[in-house]
Amino acid sequence: MRQGHDSFRRAALALVGVEEGIACAGTPLEKATYRVGNKAFLFLGNKGDRYDAMLKLDASLDEALRLAAASPASYRVGSTGWVTATFAAAEVPPTGVIERWIAESHAVMSHAGRGARKSLKATSTPAEKTSAQETAKPKSKSKTTAKSKATVKPKATANAKGTAKTKTGSVRS
Repeated sequence: MRQGHDSFRRAALALVGVEEGIACAGTPLEKATYRVGNKAFLFLGNKGDRYDAMLKLDASLDEALRLAAASPASYRVGSTGWVTATFAAAEVPPTGVIERWIAESHAVMSHAGRGARKSLKATSTPAEKTSAQETAKPKSKSKTTAKSKATVKPKATANAKGTAKTKTGSVRS
């Protein structure tokens, strides 16, 4: 069981800027965590006679989806690109796949959080920059119109005795 887990650990620690830690220490969810730039890119865990690796993918998502379709007990793909690969103690993972995925997850997470501002710098023409900036701007609330500047005027109503009484709250332009 430890052989696969240890090979994944070695692959992660061989990458640039990796820090090892523990997530959810002391709980049933405890996993070894590997971070780059304060972002976790790999979680390794042991559960009884099984071990697992959870990592963030981008370019290899189609490959992960194919593996998940072929072996749903071993691979799960989340909606945000996190993939969990689970193996039995005696099971040997596909040669090189998890190691390649670990390197990809490291690359994805080391670039995470750079956001739209960085991508604006990468655009090549002023027109593209303007278009990207307009797309990135939050939509403003509707502008005030003459109708929305209506005044509140008292409204006359009759009470039970038939006497007229003024009630504020109706809107008249």
